Amino acid sequence: MEKAKIVAEKIRGIIEDYNFKNGLKVTISLGVGEYKSNENIDYLIIRLDKAMLEAKSKGRNRIISA
Repeated sequence: MEKAKIVAEKIRGIIEDYNFKNGLKVTISLGVGEYKSNENIDYLIIRLDKAMLEAKSKGRNRIISA
C-alpha cells in the first residue's frame, strides 16, 4: 500500500507540474486501495471511488487511501 501511495503521489505531482498548452493547469484526486483477499471486485471499486470523492471534498489535488 505504501508503494502504491508513493506512485500515486508521483503521478499527481507530474500532472500538477505539467505545462499544458495555453497555460492550462490540471490537478487530479486519487483514491488508492489494496485488494483484500476474497473481496468482491465491485466492493473494491466502491471503496476506491469513495476515497477519490473524499479527496475531492477535502480540497482536491490529493490522494486518499481506501
